[in-house]
Amino acid sequence: MAILYDVAIFILVLGELVFFHELGHFLAAKACGIYCERFSLGMPPRLFGFKFGETDYCIGLLPIGGYVKMAGQEDVPLSEEERKEQYGTIPPNRWFMNKPVWQRVIVIFAGPFMNFVLAVVLFAILVGFGAEMPEWKHDQRIGLVEKDSPAASAPMFKVASVDEKVDFSREPDATGWHTGDRIISADGNSIRNIRDFAIEGVLSGGASVLVEIDRTGPDGKVTKYLSPVTPRDLEDDDEKQVRTGIADFRTALIGGIAPDMPAAQAGFKKGDVITALDGEPIDTISFMEAVSKNTGGRSVTAAVERDGQKIDIQVTPKPVGTFEDIALTIPPDWPDLIDESKPIAVTEENNTLLSGSGFAKGDKIVSINGEAIQEGTVRKIAGRPDTDKLQIVIERAGMFGFGGAKQVTLPDVTVAQFLQAITAFDVTAKPAVLYITKEASEKTGLQAKDIIEEIDGKPATWMMLSEIQKNRIGEQVTFKVKKPAIALGVMRGESTKDITLPVTAVGKVGIAFEERKVYYRAPIAQVLPEAFHETQRVIKLTVRTLQSLVTGAVSPKELGGPIMIYQITTNTAKFGSAGDLLGITALISVNLAIFNLLPLPVLDGGHLLFLAIEAVRRKPVSARVMEWVQQAGLVFIIGLMLFVTYNDIGRIIRGLMP
Repeated sequence: MAILYDVAIFILVLGELVFFHELGHFLAAKACGIYCERFSLGMPPRLFGFKFGETDYCIGLLPIGGYVKMAGQEDVPLSEEERKEQYGTIPPNRWFMNKPVWQRVIVIFAGPFMNFVLAVVLFAILVGFGAEMPEWKHDQRIGLVEKDSPAASAPMFKVASVDEKVDFSREPDATGWHTGDRIISADGNSIRNIRDFAIEGVLSGGASVLVEIDRTGPDGKVTKYLSPVTPRDLEDDDEKQVRTGIADFRTALIGGIAPDMPAAQAGFKKGDVITALDGEPIDTISFMEAVSKNTGGRSVTAAVERDGQKIDIQVTPKPVGTFEDIALTIPPDWPDLIDESKPIAVTEENNTLLSGSGFAKGDKIVSINGEAIQEGTVRKIAGRPDTDKLQIVIERAGMFGFGGAKQVTLPDVTVAQFLQAITAFDVTAKPAVLYITKEASEKTGLQAKDIIEEIDGKPATWMMLSEIQKNRIGEQVTFKVKKPAIALGVMRGESTKDITLPVTAVGKVGIAFEERKVYYRAPIAQVLPEAFHETQRVIKLTVRTLQSLVTGAVSPKELGGPIMIYQITTNTAKFGSAGDLLGITALISVNLAIFNLLPLPVLDGGHLLFLAIEAVRRKPVSARVMEWVQQAGLVFIIGLMLFVTYNDIGRIIRGLMP
C-alpha cells in the first residue's frame, strides 16, 4: 500500500505540473484561432477521454508528460503529402505554421509561463491560508558553528550600514561567527534562513562571499558587521560541496525531561527555552555539544525563558557511557525521553507486530493496568518481558476528527506491542549503526548499517545498551556485528565480525528537545506580493544554479531526474506537511519552466529560438536545417535524461553502501 501511495502522490504532482504547462499552450492556441485536435495528459496510447467541440480531451497510458496536438505544428518538417494527410482538411488560416511569428511566440511561451503562474498560485495558497512550520524556515540566526570551519575564523568588520566603504585589509573588529548571530544578506542577496545562505555558499563555487551579519550583545544592543568568508570543502565531509560550516538555529525548547537525571533535579520544566549557557548564546545542538564535553562534574548556568520570565538554573551534567562518534538506530535512553506528563500518543499502527492490538494512530494512552501515566512508566514497562500482557485504556477521537473523544479499553496488549505503538523504530529489531564518523569507522571497522547481533556473547537488545550506558563507563565491550549483503550479495556478501569498542563518558542532563514551530500567514494585502517574491527568489536561484553548472562551480553530478523528483515528492508527502508539498511542487514547477525555456532544440526554448531567427530573417529556417537540429537536439535531450537518471541511480547505490 505504501508504494501505491507514493506512486499516486508522484503522478498527482507530475500531472499537475504537466496539466498547467499544456493548458498554457492550449489556451494560447485557442485564443489565436489555431485548430487543436487533441489535449492529452499523459503520452500515447490513448486510454480514455471525451470530445468537446473540435478537441479530443484524453488521458494517455504513459504518465510521463502531455501534449497539445495543433494543426500545422511540426517538430519535424513534413512533406506536402504528409501535411495534407495529417491536417489538410483544416483551413490553412488555422494552422500553427501560418500564424504570425508573434502569435506563435505567445503559444510556445504560454506553456512555461503557466508553470510560473502555478508557482505563484501555490505560494499564494501557502502564505495566504497559513501553516504551522518549523521556526528555522523563517529564522536567519546561526546555529552551531563548526570548529576550524571558514565561519569560525571569518573576519568581521563593524559598519554603520552595508553601504559603508570598508578597508578589508585592516585588522578586523572581531573574528568568527557565533551561535545566535543573524545573517541578513550575502553578496547583496537577502537571506530568509540558513538554508538560503548554504545555497549561496554552494553557488559561490569557493569564491569569497560578503556577508552582512547582525550580532546582539548581552545588553540587547545590535552591532552590524560585514564579513567576507570563503566556503571550502571541510575535512572529513562526505557532502563534497563547499560550505562555511554553520547549521540552522534550532531553539532549545524542552520537550521532555528524564526522571532521576540532573535536569529534573535542577528544576527544568517542559516548555522552558534555554537561551544561553554560562553567558554564551546557544541553540539545541550547541547546548548538547557543550554539555556532552562536560564530564568532570563542573556546574553550568543556563539562562531560561519560562512563561515570559527570565531565570537562571544551575545544573551539573552527569557522566553517561556512550560509544563515541557512533549513533545507533535505537537510542538506549529513549524511554526516559518520552513525555509522560500527558497521555502518550500512538505514533505507529502499521507494524506487523501491532496486528490485532487494537491501536490506531492518534490514540492517546491514558492508563495502563488501571494506573495513570506518570514519570518512569515507560521505563518500568520496558524492563518487563515482551510477552507480558497489559490492559490499556486509550482515548480516541471521533471519525475524521468529528464528535467527542471516547475511551476504549484494549485488554490484551503485549509489552512489545505497547512499546512499538509509541515509537518510530522497530522495537523487535537488533540495534544497528545509524551513523558513524569517517575517523571512527576507519579506526574500528564499524560501518553505517552494520547490525549488532551480540554484545559480549549475549543477544543484543536496546535494554542491554541502556545498562552499558549506565554501568560500564571506561570498560571495553565486544560486539558481534553482521555486515548485511549489498545488492543481493553482488556488491558485497553478508559477513560477521567481532569489534571491540570502549565505553566513553559524555555529559548528559536528561533533556529532550522538540522543534519549535511557528504559525505564519501573510496579511491579505501581502499574499500576492509575497507569492511573487517567493517565485522570483526561486527563479533567481534556478538561473544562478544553471550559471554555476556552466562555470563549473556546481558539478553536473548534482543534477537529478525523474527518480530524484519521485523521492523528493514522496518523502515530502510522508514526512512533511501539506505546505511542504505545496512548496516543493512550486519549486519543481519553476525549474520545469526554466528548463523548458533553455534554447535547446525540442524544448520550448528551442522553438522560440527558431522563431526569433525567423523574425530576423523574415523567413523560416530551412526544413533541412531544422530537421538536422531537431534530431541533434533530441539526441542531446535523451542523453541528458540518461545522465540524470544515471545520477539518480548512483545516489540510490550510494545509499545502499555503508
